[in-house]
Amino acid sequence: MELWKRNLWAMWSAQAAGMMAINFVITFIPLYVQSELGIRDLKAVSFWSGILVGSAALFAAFSGPVWGNLADRRGRKVMVVRVLLSSFIIVSSMSLARDVYQFLALRSLQGAFGGLFAAGIALVASIAPPEKIGYVLGVFQTAGIAGAVLGPMIGGILADTVGYRLTFITMGLVSLLAAGVVTLFVREEFVPAPVRAGQGVWRGIREAVNSERLLAMIVALFLVQFGTMVISPILPLFIKDLSHTQARVASTSGIVVAMGGLASAVSAVLAGKLSERVPSTRILIFSATIGGVLYLLQGAAQSVPQLMFLRVASGLFIGGMVPTANAIIGRIVPPEKRGVMYGVATSASLMGNVLGPLAGGAIAALINMRGVFALTAALHLGAAFWVYKQVAGPERRANPASR
Repeated sequence: MELWKRNLWAMWSAQAAGMMAINFVITFIPLYVQSELGIRDLKAVSFWSGILVGSAALFAAFSGPVWGNLADRRGRKVMVVRVLLSSFIIVSSMSLARDVYQFLALRSLQGAFGGLFAAGIALVASIAPPEKIGYVLGVFQTAGIAGAVLGPMIGGILADTVGYRLTFITMGLVSLLAAGVVTLFVREEFVPAPVRAGQGVWRGIREAVNSERLLAMIVALFLVQFGTMVISPILPLFIKDLSHTQARVASTSGIVVAMGGLASAVSAVLAGKLSERVPSTRILIFSATIGGVLYLLQGAAQSVPQLMFLRVASGLFIGGMVPTANAIIGRIVPPEKRGVMYGVATSASLMGNVLGPLAGGAIAALINMRGVFALTAALHLGAAFWVYKQVAGPERRANPASR
């Protein structure tokens, strides 16, 4: 097997395991807080559950560029192994938490010592043949989707089967196994770039903000996660309103989310393959435009089957935005700066995870649930216009054959 393919599939396994280790706890955090950490009041349980879910993403958003910069200086493989070993220690230690404050500290540490995606995507992009970068990043994106979908399901099954605390130990061992896979099977021929004065995290952030093309890609990545997560706090309530019953709302919501995630995974691979023949900016603009229209139609849905169909359809377009935007970043940014720049891009995506649910709940309270879908549609259509104005338009004028 060619080196880039072996690296890709080893990193795919590591990314999927890492995402599982982050998301497995989501399905039972409220139950764990109530039964094991001494919080009994239901309002307090809801309050702490929200903080605990968002804390890891928040700290990961701030630390992402730092770890990306270190990956550029020390190597991407060593950073991936560091993340997975940190996850093994921290997730396993969650089994020892005795109160909600200890658990919050560990969730925060899990985010602060993250950076798996930034280092991983920089690694697979650096060893992929230039003509295959879109395909490679599309396949790699499916690993994150798989981990995000399978993690909560496996975590819930394990929690019901072996108990909460043993579940943490089991998922910690999954991270350790993934670290072993990366150590044994991933090969990186890393040559650090010469260190120059002024290089570092802040310079990378300034370059991203000052580059219209990079900033457009980073905003697009933020909007994908924001648009995905802004619906999350109101989706079960919206489904309940559409179905006019309280029966099986949770399971129906899970099915709707899983089907959308599966469609996104398929879209990520297809968009990567398509980018070998079609300009990446054109794919990104088309995906954001159609995705925005489909979000608008979701807000007008009158039944659960209609909503599910539209969620799957939007997944087929929105899922292709992430690898396409990352592939464009990979073409714009020199290899020696990809770690920090993907760190900045990952931070933007994680802030979408943090701000999306907050915005969704606020908009639903101030306007209504359908207004959440309308806002998401407007943001995606705006992103499509911005990418055209800042990236596609100038590229076409400068070079009609540019990608």
